[in-house]
Amino acid sequence: EDSPGPLEILQARHLIEGETAALAATQAGPDTIAALRAQLAIIADTQASTEDKEAADQAFHELIARAAGNSALHSSVHWLWELRHTSGVSRGFHERLRKEGSSPVVRDHQAIVDAIAANDPQAARAAMQGHLQRVIDLVLDN
Repeated sequence: EDSPGPLEILQARHLIEGETAALAATQAGPDTIAALRAQLAIIADTQASTEDKEAADQAFHELIARAAGNSALHSSVHWLWELRHTSGVSRGFHERLRKEGSSPVVRDHQAIVDAIAANDPQAARAAMQGHLQRVIDLVLDN
């Protein structure tokens, strides 16, 4: 069975989502920025459940992919997130991290929103790639 682990999924996301964020920075309008900020508010909410934060994290990344205006990129990002949930190896790893108290990093997501809102593709790419590299490093440390 071809069941990718968390590192493989994150490496693919690093490649795809960095460029997707750069493209979104050239395309995103005020409604998208508002929607991203709404998801960020859930991620930052200390009272939100882990499940709500994870759903907001996925919605955040998929909003960016949709904002890029390329359905192939959006489908790819959506598929990679689905793999995170359906791959047994990846699902088990993320369940363990969740039990250890890991949650999405607010400052990383804020930097991504800020770069997209500023229509700065280079900063958006760097913010997304930096964010995903930190997650990759977390996987490698565990």
